[in-house]
Amino acid sequence: MTSGSRTRFETMPRSVAAPPHYSKRETYGPFHRLTSVTQDAETLREQLKSGQVWGETGSEEIGPVAEAWKGPLADHESGIEFWAFAPPERPWGSVLRWWRERDCVTIDKEIDVVKVEVAIVRLSDDWIEAMQCLG
Repeated sequence: MTSGSRTRFETMPRSVAAPPHYSKRETYGPFHRLTSVTQDAETLREQLKSGQVWGETGSEEIGPVAEAWKGPLADHESGIEFWAFAPPERPWGSVLRWWRERDCVTIDKEIDVVKVEVAIVRLSDDWIEAMQCLG
């Protein structure tokens, strides 16, 4: 969605109001990641356990960066769809990035990765089968 010259992300729809004693968080997305050498079965298992997507330092970056494609995962694509609990650094372009430490985004300096807290909402069929095989 666009308002003026700034892009705004959808917020996850809520069907009922949360009870007052529940904590509430903003969500941003949807985003997706495609199956790749760095987005493999073991990585997915860790993402599901931790509720985070991670990013390492690439060849052109000066520090770790987590990346994702804007929008939902298409039916014919292999990967994951998620909503993030922190907006990407810049809300434009088709590939979005998180690199700055703040609420819901941490940098693990020991292993040089950025970790973004997310809610994974969809896996492609091939990943569902892969997770069932891994147990």
